[in-house]
Amino acid sequence: MKRKAVFLVGMMLVGAVAGFGLYKQASISDSSETPIKPQSWTLAYETKVSHSAFYAAFRDVENGVTVGYHGQTYVTNDRGKSWVKGLCEANCRFGIDYYGSSVIWSVGNYGGNRVSINQGASFFEVTDLPLVEERANNLIDIVTMEQLWVGSPLQLAYSEDAGLTWASVKLPDGFEELSGFSFITPQHGFIVDTGGKIYETLDKGMSWTFISELPVVEGVKRSEPPAMALRFIDEKKGYLVYLDKDTHNYAYTTLDGGMTWSEMSLPVTERSAPYISEDGKTLTLLDALGRLKVCELSVLDTK
Repeated sequence: MKRKAVFLVGMMLVGAVAGFGLYKQASISDSSETPIKPQSWTLAYETKVSHSAFYAAFRDVENGVTVGYHGQTYVTNDRGKSWVKGLCEANCRFGIDYYGSSVIWSVGNYGGNRVSINQGASFFEVTDLPLVEERANNLIDIVTMEQLWVGSPLQLAYSEDAGLTWASVKLPDGFEELSGFSFITPQHGFIVDTGGKIYETLDKGMSWTFISELPVVEGVKRSEPPAMALRFIDEKKGYLVYLDKDTHNYAYTTLDGGMTWSEMSLPVTERSAPYISEDGKTLTLLDALGRLKVCELSVLDTK
């Protein structure tokens, strides 16, 4: 009976693909002819989250979701001024990703995956991704309605049928714990380890190529809420924000597919778990005390 329910949810997800386009980046305009200007993350507002929340994700400055203890999930449509509790029966949630305006996935303890197709009002159960060495799944990237990637510090896996089945991929030799990943097509993606080493795949994880290494201070912090947000919006342009072991957050951007990275300015932030929106224009930062900062991508005036 449970498998039948999971199958029906999967069919609902596949059917909801109409109107979203084939890939996430299909909605991103081509900026190859736009002059390159320095960019920074500018604070849009700061607020306090009073409910249980391990992680927060805003798809734009107005709309966001938090996840926390025992599946507690809350959504806001007014910059965090008010929150509505969503229906989500699950263990602790640590990772979230949006797809468009209505679809939200969350991952967490015991390999449980949950998905909402109504902007977080309610969540359905889909097939679990078993944990490796009891390390909670805390990373997720939705590429299409059918294809998405989920990971923990010790594993990376993908589904091509909206979470009905999962296939694991082997991480590169010498790779430390997984800190973040971003896929721009079902085959083409990037991963980063806790030492800042960045690898690229063009064949859905069958092979990996080392491309660069971030100048991390002490190393990416190990934590259950993600300590890194990586978002490529096309094959060249990407953004990365991470929490270092020194407790500070740092931000970088690349314009050459991860070969080189430039540091971005960031509001003074410590001990915060980051999330970068699907379009790369909104950054969410939440710390363990519930202090929430929502930032916008800004172009610096160099005149």
